[in-house]
Order: sequence, then C-alpha cells, then structure tokens
Amino acid sequence: MDQIGARSKKTLPAALQFHVVPFEGLTEKLITLRISVITGGPAPELKRRWIGEEVRRENIGREFKAVLEAALGSTLKLSLGSFTD
Repeated sequence: MDQIGARSKKTLPAALQFHVVPFEGLTEKLITLRISVITGGPAPELKRRWIGEEVRRENIGREFKAVLEAALGSTLKLSLGSFTD
C-alpha cells in the first residue's frame, strides 16, 4: 500500500469549539481546536491543534494576574513569566 486515504460520506468538522473558564474567577473563553486527518502512518489519525494557543495563554495569564492584584492589593508585586528546571 503506497497511499492511505481518509474519506467520509459526511463532511468532517473543520474545528471544535469549547466555552471554558480556565480558572475560577476568570471570564469564559472560547477555545477553537482545528481538526485534521493525518494519513502518513499505518492508519488515518485525527489531530487537533489549538488555534491561537500562545496568544490565548498570554491573555489568560494577564487576566489571572489582574484578578490576583485586585484580591491582594499592593501587598505583593506580581510578575508574569515562566519557570524552568
């Protein structure tokens, strides 16, 4: 078998959308996952990719920081960033 194809009589969805609240106290977000069919292996696979993941994560982080600052006042200085081992 040189090629594998993925076909359906029905149209496959192009994306899935989820309305989620990332953390308690934050606003609801719309997360969109793009769906694609990968046919490079022994069997077709469905793959999903979070559209705009990096930007969404950054916005969630900023909103989380704002919620913490409102709750803590000026008792602590908060910063956004990441940690590595």
